[in-house]
Amino acid sequence: MQLTFYSVIFLLICCFSNFSGAQETPKSIITTGTAFSITKNGFLLTSAHILNEKDKIDVIIPGKNVLIPAKLIALDRTADIALLKISSDTIPLPIVDWANVNSGLDIVALGYPNPQVLGESLKITSGIINSIDSNKLTPFLFQFSAQIHPGNSGGPVLSAAGDVVGIVH
Repeated sequence: MQLTFYSVIFLLICCFSNFSGAQETPKSIITTGTAFSITKNGFLLTSAHILNEKDKIDVIIPGKNVLIPAKLIALDRTADIALLKISSDTIPLPIVDWANVNSGLDIVALGYPNPQVLGESLKITSGIINSIDSNKLTPFLFQFSAQIHPGNSGGPVLSAAGDVVGIVH
């Protein structure tokens, strides 16, 4: 698989203010995750759980190290998916037709796990889809064997052809 990841995969940084009392100063809490482009005009997908109670969302385009404000467009907590918009041109990743995905498919998971410890370079882990079967409560989930760490959430799971087959949850 040969992809250009520039302007495709983003380090997601989320901050929010936590007010526990009227006299206290706000505390900024930062969480990180991964997002990826689905359109040419700045629409990104990520995991919804990264954005829980956040009031400021920024993304970093790899190699540019510039914070770009992102706007939350839609959020589905049940499916753990969120749609973001940035004011920047992006290169979308193609999304596979799920009817063409089977157990045993070779995949890679892309993301920025623990960037404070492991650095801000894109991490790529390989594996296979172990099972596409799910229970009735979570028909949108599947199991894969690529190693995942905190910060990978929201990153794409790609087929060997470079098509998105899922999002890291």
